[in-house]
Amino acid sequence: MTIDELFELLILNVEIKKRLRQLLGEIDTLSKAINESRKKYNTKKAKSPPQKAYKAAKGDDVDEMLANWINLHGCSIKITRIGGGFYMFGSKKIYAKIMNGKLVIRVGGGYMSIDEFMKHYGLQEMQRQQR
Repeated sequence: MTIDELFELLILNVEIKKRLRQLLGEIDTLSKAINESRKKYNTKKAKSPPQKAYKAAKGDDVDEMLANWINLHGCSIKITRIGGGFYMFGSKKIYAKIMNGKLVIRVGGGYMSIDEFMKHYGLQEMQRQQR
Protein backbone atom coordinates (compact mmCIF):
# COMPACT_ATOMS: atom_id res chain seq x y z
CA MET A 1 0.00 0.00 0.00
CA THR A 2 1.10 3.48 -0.72
CA ILE A 3 1.21 6.27 1.80
CA ASP A 4 -1.72 7.98 0.07
CA GLU A 5 -3.85 4.81 0.38
CA LEU A 6 -2.94 4.46 4.07
CA PHE A 7 -3.79 8.11 4.63
CA GLU A 8 -7.21 7.64 2.95
CA LEU A 9 -7.87 4.60 5.15
CA LEU A 10 -6.90 6.60 8.21
CA ILE A 11 -9.29 9.41 7.23
CA LEU A 12 -12.10 6.87 6.65
CA ASN A 13 -11.37 5.32 10.03
CA VAL A 14 -11.62 8.71 11.73
CA GLU A 15 -14.93 9.44 9.94
CA ILE A 16 -16.32 6.07 10.96
CA LYS A 17 -15.32 6.68 14.59
CA LYS A 18 -17.01 10.10 14.52
CA ARG A 19 -20.21 8.56 13.13
CA LEU A 20 -20.09 5.80 15.76
CA ARG A 21 -19.75 8.38 18.54
CA GLN A 22 -22.70 10.28 17.09
CA LEU A 23 -24.82 7.11 16.91
CA LEU A 24 -23.87 6.14 20.47
CA GLY A 25 -24.96 9.59 21.62
CA GLU A 26 -28.30 9.15 19.84
CA ILE A 27 -28.72 5.72 21.43
CA ASP A 28 -28.00 7.22 24.85
CA THR A 29 -30.59 9.96 24.26
CA LEU A 30 -33.20 7.42 23.14
CA SER A 31 -32.41 5.20 26.11
CA LYS A 32 -32.98 8.11 28.49
CA ALA A 33 -36.28 8.92 26.76
CA ILE A 34 -37.41 5.29 27.07
CA ASN A 35 -36.54 5.25 30.77
CA GLU A 36 -38.51 8.46 31.32
CA SER A 37 -41.50 6.99 29.49
CA ARG A 38 -41.29 3.85 31.63
CA LYS A 39 -41.23 5.95 34.80
CA LYS A 40 -44.31 7.91 33.66
CA TYR A 41 -46.12 4.69 32.70
CA ASN A 42 -45.30 2.98 36.01
CA THR A 43 -46.42 6.06 37.95
CA LYS A 44 -49.67 6.22 36.01
CA LYS A 45 -50.18 2.47 36.37
CA ALA A 46 -49.62 2.67 40.13
CA LYS A 47 -52.27 5.40 40.42
CA SER A 48 -54.92 3.47 38.46
CA PRO A 49 -57.37 1.42 40.52
CA PRO A 50 -56.49 -2.25 40.83
CA GLN A 51 -58.29 -4.72 38.56
CA LYS A 52 -61.09 -6.57 40.30
CA ALA A 53 -60.78 -10.31 40.11
CA TYR A 54 -63.47 -12.11 38.15
CA LYS A 55 -65.38 -14.52 40.41
CA ALA A 56 -66.51 -17.72 38.70
CA ALA A 57 -69.80 -19.45 39.40
CA LYS A 58 -69.07 -22.64 41.34
CA GLY A 59 -69.47 -25.81 39.27
CA ASP A 60 -69.49 -24.00 35.91
CA ASP A 61 -66.36 -25.22 34.08
CA VAL A 62 -66.69 -22.62 31.32
CA ASP A 63 -67.03 -19.79 33.82
CA GLU A 64 -64.09 -21.10 35.83
CA MET A 65 -61.86 -21.25 32.73
CA LEU A 66 -62.96 -17.75 31.73
CA ALA A 67 -62.28 -16.47 35.26
CA ASN A 68 -58.79 -18.03 35.19
CA TRP A 69 -58.07 -16.38 31.82
CA ILE A 70 -59.37 -12.96 32.91
CA ASN A 71 -57.55 -13.03 36.24
CA LEU A 72 -54.32 -14.15 34.57
CA HIS A 73 -54.35 -11.74 31.62
CA GLY A 74 -56.55 -8.94 32.89
CA CYS A 75 -59.43 -7.47 30.94
CA SER A 76 -60.66 -3.89 31.11
CA ILE A 77 -63.88 -4.78 29.29
CA LYS A 78 -66.82 -5.66 31.52
CA ILE A 79 -67.80 -9.32 31.18
CA THR A 80 -71.08 -10.42 32.73
CA ARG A 81 -72.28 -14.00 32.93
CA ILE A 82 -75.79 -14.51 31.56
CA GLY A 83 -75.83 -18.30 31.95
CA GLY A 84 -75.62 -21.42 29.83
CA GLY A 85 -72.29 -20.32 28.33
CA PHE A 86 -73.61 -16.89 27.30
CA TYR A 87 -71.91 -13.70 28.43
CA MET A 88 -72.14 -10.00 27.80
CA PHE A 89 -68.71 -8.91 26.58
CA GLY A 90 -69.07 -5.13 26.89
CA SER A 91 -72.04 -4.47 24.58
CA LYS A 92 -71.64 -7.73 22.65
CA LYS A 93 -73.36 -11.01 23.54
CA ILE A 94 -71.02 -13.99 23.17
CA TYR A 95 -71.18 -17.75 23.63
CA ALA A 96 -68.28 -19.60 25.22
CA LYS A 97 -67.64 -23.31 25.62
CA ILE A 98 -64.85 -25.79 26.18
CA MET A 99 -63.61 -27.75 23.17
CA ASN A 100 -60.72 -30.22 23.50
CA GLY A 101 -59.91 -28.80 26.90
CA LYS A 102 -59.64 -25.22 25.61
CA LEU A 103 -61.95 -22.25 26.10
CA VAL A 104 -63.38 -21.07 22.78
CA ILE A 105 -65.80 -18.32 21.75
CA ARG A 106 -68.42 -18.66 19.02
CA VAL A 107 -67.61 -16.37 16.11
CA GLY A 108 -69.62 -16.52 12.91
CA GLY A 109 -69.93 -20.16 11.86
CA GLY A 110 -67.05 -21.42 13.96
CA TYR A 111 -65.09 -20.97 17.15
CA MET A 112 -62.06 -18.91 18.08
CA SER A 113 -59.72 -19.44 21.02
CA ILE A 114 -60.12 -16.98 23.87
CA ASP A 115 -56.64 -15.53 23.10
CA GLU A 116 -57.48 -14.84 19.46
CA PHE A 117 -60.93 -13.52 20.37
CA MET A 118 -59.55 -11.06 22.90
CA LYS A 119 -56.86 -9.82 20.52
CA HIS A 120 -59.35 -9.14 17.76
CA TYR A 121 -62.67 -8.32 19.41
CA GLY A 122 -61.23 -6.92 22.65
CA LEU A 123 -59.65 -4.05 20.73
CA GLN A 124 -62.92 -3.40 18.87
CA GLU A 125 -64.93 -3.39 22.07
CA MET A 126 -62.47 -1.04 23.78
CA GLN A 127 -62.76 1.38 20.86
CA ARG A 128 -66.56 1.10 21.05
CA GLN A 129 -66.49 1.92 24.77
CA GLN A 130 -64.31 4.98 24.18
CA ARG A 131 -66.82 6.46 21.72
